[in-house]
Order: sequence, then structure tokens, then C-alpha cells
Amino acid sequence: MKCNDTNGYQCPYYAHCTQECLMTNGGLYIPMPEHINTLCSTPRYGQCHHYRHGCVAIREVATQLGYANDVSRRRYPRVQERIPMQITDYSHDGRGANILDSEAFTVDLSLGGIRVESRVALPAQKRVAFVVGHNGSGSCWDGLGEVRWTENVGVGAFQSGLIVTDQKTFQALGNHLNLPVLPPL
Repeated sequence: MKCNDTNGYQCPYYAHCTQECLMTNGGLYIPMPEHINTLCSTPRYGQCHHYRHGCVAIREVATQLGYANDVSRRRYPRVQERIPMQITDYSHDGRGANILDSEAFTVDLSLGGIRVESRVALPAQKRVAFVVGHNGSGSCWDGLGEVRWTENVGVGAFQSGLIVTDQKTFQALGNHLNLPVLPPL
């Protein structure tokens, strides 16, 4: 668990598209612009009390699950699972969303996000909506994410990393993985 690793340029728990702090639970926290400019969007995000309290909670859950000694660079363990999914453009009202790929699938999942394989190169920083298990392949849940990276893995095949951008999706992902999500602080 590298929760205290603040070498990044911005807080990994700040969702720019919704301006939410994903490190909080039990309510919505939208940081003030001054907080965003001095902490969330800077390498100093490790000084934020929401980030610090969340790290403590993550370490406690990791210890309970036996991941406390995990020295990988990943904040959460990844689970390889291939599940059909549909990816669409995000629209605030949910109507008329453009389907980007109806034949995509997950490659692996973690509490922090999903690696997907698609026929479409999803642009970085694009906000997307998705439905996992949309074709009757077991449990079905939907969510919101932001594309962080995309790479070409073959002719007409791309893999992309999606981060979770809202608490509902974070909870659904945790439920799917049978992992407890952070208790309210």
C-alpha cells in the first residue's frame, strides 16, 4: 500500500470531472477552489486531512485483508476478470448517450479502477459511463469513470485504464470484488 506516496502531480482521489473527493465516504465532499489549488491539484495533496484519514482507513482494511505487506506499486490489488461491458459517452441527463463500444470487456479490476479492452481508442481524460455485465453474463452494474491512459495492443484492439469517479461506482466495484469499502470517517 503506497498511500503515503505523494510523488504524483495531483491527488489520485480527486475526480476533476465531478470535482469530488473520493477519499471521503458517508457523504459528498466538494473541495473549495482554494483547497483544490493548494492541495488536490498539487504534489502537496498528502497534507490534506481527507487524504490522511482515508489512508489510515485504507491501511486498516488492507491489514484486515492481509494486503498490508503488499509492496507492489498499486494502491489496490487487481483481480483479473473478463466481463462484457458497454462504454458510452457520459451525459448528465443519461439521454442520447453515444455508444462508444458495445463489445468491450474488462481485463482486470480493483477498487481504484478498471482496465478495459475495446475496439475503440478512448481518449485520455474522457469521462465515460459504462455497464458491466450488460448481456446477461451474471451480475450487472453501471458506473462512471475517467480514461487515464490508452494503448494499442493489436489491430483494432486497445486497452484503457479507467479510474472510478464517483462514490456509487466505487461502492459497486467493491461489492463486485467482495471487498469492504472505506467506512465513514
